[in-house]
Amino acid sequence: PAMRRGAVLALLLARGAAGWQLAPPHASRRHAAPRLDVSVVQRTLSPATSWRLQLELGKPEAAEKVSVTVTIRFREEEGYEPPQGFLRIDSCLPGDVLPLGEAPGRWQLSEDPEDRKDSLWIWGLFKEPLYPFILFSLPCIEIPLADGTAIPAGTLYVQAEHRRDPAQGVRLGAGAVTYRLSQQLDADLLGLSGFTYDEPILCGTSKFFLD
Repeated sequence: PAMRRGAVLALLLARGAAGWQLAPPHASRRHAAPRLDVSVVQRTLSPATSWRLQLELGKPEAAEKVSVTVTIRFREEEGYEPPQGFLRIDSCLPGDVLPLGEAPGRWQLSEDPEDRKDSLWIWGLFKEPLYPFILFSLPCIEIPLADGTAIPAGTLYVQAEHRRDPAQGVRLGAGAVTYRLSQQLDADLLGLSGFTYDEPILCGTSKFFLD
């Protein structure tokens, strides 16, 4: 047995000299390092995603606008088509423009509100409904504008772009902000000489950013 062990050792040493590499005494089998599952956090219309909304308020022809930055979260109410739900205002700068908390209005995904024809998804051309717009409203306190007029306390209506990306999830883009006049006093504050009750009046633009 002793000679047999010596012969085996001599054989291993000979092979090592010929180019074979012997494993270190304490070497163990290496396993490939586990891959980290770095998944992209998808944007959603849920409280899990915080959205930053930039409002530029003023008359379309005004050179100077009033900037308002709002942080909002959406919450979908199950069982509705098109999708809709509630939204919450978490922060606002300046802080005396929009009241914080859950807004009284609702948000809703929509086709072109001015052209509500039969959707292409109804005819089976797409796997799911395509809603290019999101509509929602924000309560506001009176907002003085740069030209000396003001948007009266009431409601701002936003129509913004809505898309869905396979990797990123929901994408919200630029939009328009309007205000509906309900009485002559509102028209005076906005400096409007002629108006129609409850007619949307363009009073700014909007743009979404991921907070």
